[in-house]
Amino acid sequence: MNTSASLVRSAVLLVLGALSLVACGNSTTQSAVQACKEEVLGKIEGKMGELNEDDMLANASQLDDGNVEVKSAITFRRGTDQENSQTFSCTVAPDESGKHTRVVGMSINW
Repeated sequence: MNTSASLVRSAVLLVLGALSLVACGNSTTQSAVQACKEEVLGKIEGKMGELNEDDMLANASQLDDGNVEVKSAITFRRGTDQENSQTFSCTVAPDESGKHTRVVGMSINW
């Protein structure tokens, strides 16, 4: 195998490895967002609140301890003259399988 073919092969392997890491991160973030969404909706049940899952995904970050923090807002009574928003923060830890599904912290800024 010549040098240029070897370099191309190495570059392709490097890109594939990076893509697989990105895919894992997205899966981690998505499972954390889903766990937070369920927790928040349970807390605001009956209060006409809505969440924006895209905003939650955009505002999710991996913490140094391996947990994922999700920050976003709840919009209450959307489209009415009583519409208002409240911010929240949710911290999700991995469960026994390694998926981020265990909510370990939640604060809603009422």
